[in-house]
Amino acid sequence: MKTKVLNTVFRFVVGLLFIFSGFVKAIDPIGTSIKLQKYFTVWGSFFDLFKPLSLTMSFTLVTAEMILGFALLLLYKLRMTMKVLLGLIAFFTLLTFYTAITGDPKDCGCFGDAIALTPWQSFGKDVILLFMIVYMTLNQKYFSPKFDNRTGHILMAVISAACIWFSMHNIRHLPVIDFRSFAEGSDIMAKTKDGVPPTMKYVLEKDGEVKKIDSHDNDAFAQLMKNGWKYKDSETVDEGEPASLHDFSVLDKEGNEIRDEILQGKSLLINIRKPDKVSQETINEIVRLQQNLSPEIKQYLIFSVGYDEVKTFLSESKLKGTFASMDEDINKAMIRANTGFVLIHDGVVADKWHINDDPSAEDMNKATVKQ
Repeated sequence: MKTKVLNTVFRFVVGLLFIFSGFVKAIDPIGTSIKLQKYFTVWGSFFDLFKPLSLTMSFTLVTAEMILGFALLLLYKLRMTMKVLLGLIAFFTLLTFYTAITGDPKDCGCFGDAIALTPWQSFGKDVILLFMIVYMTLNQKYFSPKFDNRTGHILMAVISAACIWFSMHNIRHLPVIDFRSFAEGSDIMAKTKDGVPPTMKYVLEKDGEVKKIDSHDNDAFAQLMKNGWKYKDSETVDEGEPASLHDFSVLDKEGNEIRDEILQGKSLLINIRKPDKVSQETINEIVRLQQNLSPEIKQYLIFSVGYDEVKTFLSESKLKGTFASMDEDINKAMIRANTGFVLIHDGVVADKWHINDDPSAEDMNKATVKQ
């Protein structure tokens, strides 16, 4: 009886956790592929060969996690399901152990961008799951099938098709839920300034006596200096915290910072991360859209390369707008689309569109920050 109860509890815990883990990653398969690329970078140059396959691997992984979770809950093809689960969790356990020991990457991406776990937390989670799956594998005889073969095949076919469609939809369009700092409604202006500055103390000396005062206490510092105290050194009491978007930087073609300019008024960021992958049809679509945009909307052509690398593309494409360059990682965090649009209104993300969603100038002209 105790074994049956544990089997049931473990089945629901493991099944639901696999479904949840796969689901939050399937919301953003591109984000999972970025995490995989970070692993390949850490592991060495040989694994660079796998980087072009990272999105395919991400799609396969997140879809398989969801399907396996449902298969376990439905007790579908249990012997095969348990073998695959055991192999997968053994691999994950070794992977997270390596990450925990080395500390790199810092986030395994187990739950996408929805929930961040430290490497040791990820490893601990996988050890517990490994124990549960091993226990169920050794006690499979206590499970009873819930459906006949035909019903099980139909259910799993429908579930698998739904999981595949969901993952694919979030690759070809923007994620249905955005967990990142550039989600709709995010105040970018505030996120660039929400850090906590380090706490410093000034060390002053006079006649062999030493005093330490807070670096923010300007009045006390000025008074002591007037009274003959001499500045000797400074020491950090607290490192503080960087702003959420401390690395958000946008440069014009001369290399000047234009971030603050973009965060004023209405700005449309026309994202063309890799111009060599943009078709002429897409360029024509952007040009037609630009012709109907309101004059109050400032237009910026966002690339992840320098001006010299795209000036020929710009002259041939006839696209309008100010050239702007952004770090590729920040660019990918801002919008999960090689070609897409981000409308910022007074420093807040008002709306975002993937090129595959056929955005209209009317939608962009009307878009504003939702209260």
